[in-house]
Amino acid sequence: MAVVTFETLREIQRREKKSEQLSELKDEFYKGAKEYFERTKNEDLSELRNAQIIFEDVIERREKKIINQALSTVRLREKADIKVMSTKEWEMYESLVSSLKNYREAIDLRGAKIEIKDLTKPQSLSDLIPEKKGNGGEFLKVEVLDELPEIVGTDLKDYGPYKKGDVVSIPRENAQLFISNGKAKEL
Repeated sequence: MAVVTFETLREIQRREKKSEQLSELKDEFYKGAKEYFERTKNEDLSELRNAQIIFEDVIERREKKIINQALSTVRLREKADIKVMSTKEWEMYESLVSSLKNYREAIDLRGAKIEIKDLTKPQSLSDLIPEKKGNGGEFLKVEVLDELPEIVGTDLKDYGPYKKGDVVSIPRENAQLFISNGKAKEL
């Protein structure tokens, strides 16, 4: 690769921004960038600062692309184009692929038996809301007959607000109060 300059860095940044794929960068680029920073460290400080920002941007974009490529390799068995990566990038890619494969093997569910329950259509909305038991005691399933504001339940959790026709499961004591006041009916 030719000598790295500010313009070279900008061009590489443009290529990385423009494409979702890695642009070709060899080991010489990183060596050239290091030499460029050494050459300019005592010259134009604003150019050096901007060049460092551009260089970091290029590195971060390439890292993201390599991570995504490693995910694609593991998930979709897509092959990576190694000729566009530097040696260190290739090592990172290989390490990521290995780690992702190990992770997936550790949590592999394909061999696990998963019970699939009969998925019948519920008769009503209230069939979908289970009665609960919590720290504050039992819960009761009710249909709301009139609009109700938000309340603090006997278990000190917030419930509501509710509209007419809502089917909810709330602490038994609160439900019984609503039922006795004609604001809800037990299901």
